Amino acid sequence: MKMVIFLLLLISFLPAKNVHDWQTFTNSNQVFDLAVKNGEIWGATDGGVLRYEIQSQALSRYTNIDGMFSVSKQAIVADEHAQIITGGRDGILEVYSINSDSWQAEFILQDNPITDIIYINDTLWVAAGKGVAVFVWAGDQYRFVDYFINFPALIGHVNKLELYDSRIWMATDKGVLTAPADLSRFTINDPAQWRLIDKSSGLSVNEVDALERHNGKLYIGTSKGLFYTTKDFQVKAEANWAKDESGEYRPIQNFYSTGSELYVASYSVIYEFTSDTTRVKFSGPAPVNELYVDHDQNFWLATSGKGIYQWPDKNIILKDGPYSNVDLSVLKAADGKIYACSGRPKLYSTNGLFIKEDKWLNYIFIGVGWEKINNAVYFYQDRFENVWFGSWGGGLGVFRSNGEMEFFHNYTDPGRLYIRTPQSGEAISMDDYTVYQGYFTGIVGTPTYEVISAIKEDKRGKLWVANPWATDDRLLKVIPYKDNGFVDLDINHWEFFGSSDGIGGSKGDISALAFDDWGHVWIGTFSNGLYELDYNQTLSDHSDDVVTHYTISDNLYSNTIYALEVDRDGIVWIGTGAGLNSYDGIRIYKHVGDPEGLNGPLENRINNIVVDDFNNRWFATSGGLSILRAGRSPWENNAWIGFNTENSGLVDNQVFGLFVDNRTSQALIGTMQGISLYTGSFAQVQENYNQIAAGPNPFLIQDNQDKFMITHLMQNSTVKIFTLNGVLIRELKPGKSLSDGTPQVDGSRAYWDGRDRFGHLVPSGIYVYFAYTVEKSSSAGKIAVIRK
Repeated sequence: MKMVIFLLLLISFLPAKNVHDWQTFTNSNQVFDLAVKNGEIWGATDGGVLRYEIQSQALSRYTNIDGMFSVSKQAIVADEHAQIITGGRDGILEVYSINSDSWQAEFILQDNPITDIIYINDTLWVAAGKGVAVFVWAGDQYRFVDYFINFPALIGHVNKLELYDSRIWMATDKGVLTAPADLSRFTINDPAQWRLIDKSSGLSVNEVDALERHNGKLYIGTSKGLFYTTKDFQVKAEANWAKDESGEYRPIQNFYSTGSELYVASYSVIYEFTSDTTRVKFSGPAPVNELYVDHDQNFWLATSGKGIYQWPDKNIILKDGPYSNVDLSVLKAADGKIYACSGRPKLYSTNGLFIKEDKWLNYIFIGVGWEKINNAVYFYQDRFENVWFGSWGGGLGVFRSNGEMEFFHNYTDPGRLYIRTPQSGEAISMDDYTVYQGYFTGIVGTPTYEVISAIKEDKRGKLWVANPWATDDRLLKVIPYKDNGFVDLDINHWEFFGSSDGIGGSKGDISALAFDDWGHVWIGTFSNGLYELDYNQTLSDHSDDVVTHYTISDNLYSNTIYALEVDRDGIVWIGTGAGLNSYDGIRIYKHVGDPEGLNGPLENRINNIVVDDFNNRWFATSGGLSILRAGRSPWENNAWIGFNTENSGLVDNQVFGLFVDNRTSQALIGTMQGISLYTGSFAQVQENYNQIAAGPNPFLIQDNQDKFMITHLMQNSTVKIFTLNGVLIRELKPGKSLSDGTPQVDGSRAYWDGRDRFGHLVPSGIYVYFAYTVEKSSSAGKIAVIRK
């Protein structure tokens, strides 16, 4: 053994890598609010917080990876303590300290959407849900005072806040509510303290969108005109406000008062308003959600979809990202491109496809019928590297490996393709793209509305495409390939299955497909449970087919099946709307959800399932991402690991899309708030030890120190640690834990706490680690330990 150890010392040491396990891709160009602090513009967006340094023109973005709890923000303000305060739809108030570069979250308003925040005299007024909350500065942080919801009218939401004449004013869906702002003198939880200004007071509508103090008045913006009130609460209309071509008053999104001028945002147009004149100042590139005018008369606009816009320089400030933060199907192709879409079954999305090459592109299809393709719901790449996408109503599309894009649908409109980035767009005629007609069938009453809900190759290399609700009952199309790497376009060579074969009953609502090693096809449905099709190796002869139907009476959690997959042990995993099932060929088992993610999936709604190359089983749930470790029983201790927004860099707990690419050691996770890219232990499992790395090196042993980590291991590796003279110090094995509960070997990573097999910290010196598998693959490296 000593000779082996000394030979190992000749192996070149691979430097340690301190790789962050998570990345976040979001669209941060939907900007809702702005704050200005020390020459910087801050933007609250759907995909995090933007920070733009005016002089250097440097743009950065903060997301959950940078310490934020959530990325969807709608309101933002700067205080006098070098802090930025922001909040969003989840009701979580987050405070960023510029001095310490850190975020702190406040959850007391959680689940009450935050729509506006104003700061004055060390007090925060926060519009949240159906009320307004107050926080005061306590010297080192904001302290919650109260949340006021007792009003003389039952409101649905608050749009804006303003302080005027020592009162707090709220723009709501029921009008304007106002009460004294001095909480030391007035108890404003008493409805009698509030006054309501609505249509009965002279407003044209009750829904009020904007408020602004200007020249001793409080201006009120609505969808049907401009109004103001004064200290006597009398409401008056501004007849001089701008009108459209039909003579109707233009809607108002927001105001900004410089003290001398009042500027009004209506859609994408900024007006300069006085009681005598209304004139167009300029037009922005998109509808305006917020505006600010600095001392140099630069206008800064928070826009819908076009980031932050600065005028008069006409500077559009954008951050690259997918066009939507709702990403429900994701795929990383063999050429490195990322595909995503936001379509949902039985719902309708117009966002199209999101494709990341050097930058993110958005593919939007235009034309009668073509717009249905924008509701793409499913991506699949076949073994020939063709990327297929199914849509809800627009048929089937494919990016062929030869670079061509082709379509299968029955719409006759020639159509157009619009490829856009946040900066620009290009319209392309569809004349150069091939459309195949007559292959798929629409629904009853709309023969061109073709639903494609699942696409997958079987073990024999045929492509199965689910066309549920097809009026010709050809619910499953089985398509052979030709030698050119594309499907056979002779439909006479296709095979078909439908309700007449016992699949799906009369509804035929197919949602998912999977194939086992015995040639059986597993078919999930949206409402009719699970089917097992055994076609007895004779696709064209249905006379010997056997179809078995499983429902809740067979121990399924639900008859709504969202996901299916067969692992490398032959276990069928069934993701339903109410829980996770598995089938071992004898019986169906239930796996109870666990909020901690340690003894089962994080939640009971299972949206997607992936089995990776090493038999780790991945589950997309409504509570986060769960992984059942390879080689472990689902009932075994430490078999599960769960990732959510609290314990990881996952951007959102509502996980739908899931794709694991063991070639690049990456997993893509599509959520309701963007895409997470995971490069951690389970994504990094390798087929060999060529990429093994370890660190930190030197390994400093002290209180609360990081553990020594060895990464990019093969599946089921064991790691032994020796002294230079060959004495075994520690053995790290899968299924075993360190004293603090950390797994010794987990997926592709091994962890060492600097202790020997007796639990004692080792002395300073040079040590050797030796990683190996039962298949005799091995690798080694050195560890320099410094004991403090």
